[in-house]
Amino acid sequence: MSALSPPGNSSQANEELMQEDLLPELSHPHHSAEHVAADVQAERDARAKLPWWKRPSLFWLYLALPFTAISTGATLAPRIEIYRNLACSVHRPEYSQISTTLSFIPDNSANSSLSLDFDAAANDADNYAFVTFAEDDRRSRCAKDPEVSAATATLTLAMTAAEGVLSCITTGWWGSFSDRHGRTRVMGFSVTGLLTTGFMFIFVSHMWHVLPGGYWVIVFGPVVEGCLGGMTTSISVMQAYVSDITEPGARAGAFSLFLGILFVGMALGPTLGGILISLTNNPLTVFYVAFGLHSCYAILVWFLMPESLSKAEMQASLIKNKEETEALKSARAGAAAGFNSVLKRALSVLSPLALFLPVRVEGKKHRDWNLTFLALGYGLVLSIMGLYPYTFLYATTSFGWTATNIGIFLSLVLVARASYLTVILPFAIKIFKPKPTAAELSEATPLLNTSGPAKDDEKKEVHNPQFDLQLARVSLAIEVFGYTFMGLAPTGVTFTLATLVGSVGQGFTPSVQSVALELYNRRGETETGKLFGALAVVSALGSQIIGPAFFGFMYVRTVAIAPSSVFYAGALITVVALALLCSVRLGRGKATRDAEETEGRT
Repeated sequence: MSALSPPGNSSQANEELMQEDLLPELSHPHHSAEHVAADVQAERDARAKLPWWKRPSLFWLYLALPFTAISTGATLAPRIEIYRNLACSVHRPEYSQISTTLSFIPDNSANSSLSLDFDAAANDADNYAFVTFAEDDRRSRCAKDPEVSAATATLTLAMTAAEGVLSCITTGWWGSFSDRHGRTRVMGFSVTGLLTTGFMFIFVSHMWHVLPGGYWVIVFGPVVEGCLGGMTTSISVMQAYVSDITEPGARAGAFSLFLGILFVGMALGPTLGGILISLTNNPLTVFYVAFGLHSCYAILVWFLMPESLSKAEMQASLIKNKEETEALKSARAGAAAGFNSVLKRALSVLSPLALFLPVRVEGKKHRDWNLTFLALGYGLVLSIMGLYPYTFLYATTSFGWTATNIGIFLSLVLVARASYLTVILPFAIKIFKPKPTAAELSEATPLLNTSGPAKDDEKKEVHNPQFDLQLARVSLAIEVFGYTFMGLAPTGVTFTLATLVGSVGQGFTPSVQSVALELYNRRGETETGKLFGALAVVSALGSQIIGPAFFGFMYVRTVAIAPSSVFYAGALITVVALALLCSVRLGRGKATRDAEETEGRT
């Protein structure tokens, strides 16, 4: 067993025993594609005989997903509360008043500008720093102060950028790593980053006064999380796990259910977090519980969840990666040293995006831009995720919302999204989606099957991705109206209703991923982990770097004059993404025709 294998994973151990005799033959560099396919099929047949709990299935993923979703959703509102009070204590210390505190700790840095002394008692101001949350009056004044709002947005941007930049650098590598070493292994590494971030919130909240740099040490959590791929890698690898064990025609529904469960967990999180805060009067309680839930998720993926890839598939990806690496080294060795060479190496972290470059169509003069347009539209839509933290800040500034109000708002929105993705959208797909068509035989297909009599019940059904593409376009059109109405909403109620309308546009992500996988397969590619790794790079660039930076700077500049302008910007970005998706044209690709011909021959 590989040294990277998590101890105690009995399902992987049994698979390795079954596959042991296949590896020497597969590892040969000239092993043919037909033999690889035969080895993979042999392993799948052997795995099918295992007990159900040792076989990969959506059950395991849907069992583990709520743990990380609930813990992530529960900490969203408390994080904003912590950031805002921290910014207020530094930029508006005059708002602090004497109040009943939750706890106190010795203060050895009373003169530090990084103090978390929100409500220090006057008599003990030189000896103690009180870690507490302000009363309603102070909270209201802090929330409505433009300088505090701008500082909070800056702190939020710093935390997001720390994880986002590193995630962008590493997520493509982790996606490819999952092809070679397994999906569950990468899930385990990703959750280690989540555990580190949760620990840093707790640790810094208690020990900030003795740490060099004060509260800025908390950024270490997102740094570690970003190095391990972050949430984008975790979700992309989960989606690759789904694609490994589902048929092409069922992937859109499976992705939809996956996102629905994710939203259900994140919808329950803010509600549970609000209950915990009301019971304990201490926001840190939420982070303790979230740390425990992430620990349960880590146990599941490290020790219990069966791997979706067979050993033969991982070994084949390992051989292919080795060949590509050697070719890249040879190309670099032959290149002249200089600025261009250094620049190329620096930009190598973006190399997964090369997968989306247009390719020349065989027999035609033009290039295929479909996957390029799809990736650009996908990135633009995901960049709007950078608007979410500033949505909460906008609500606190314009409507006077507290952390409890934000928790209720999040729960309503996420429940609406989860209901749409798990109930309404799958039902609509079942009713309106065209039935798959049988594969047509090409003129090159022999009329007589030399391998035996034909079997009508083994005909290949060809999935038509046109429905998925239309669904993505309609979803974006709905989101345009949603963001526009959010900017126009005069009250908190109408703002919530406008956000709920935009929730209907959540069918975009699963449908686009299904179309991307179809276009990728039509090119003759089979490494789905590489595709989802590249999509994760797009996600990291959009949702954690470009989006937060754009909306953060925009909110800082407009919060005092027109804070709602960020929503109009979101609507405009969605319009551009819709135009890109309207440029995608789906025909029958060469890989699809070849697959149909192969099915006809066999």
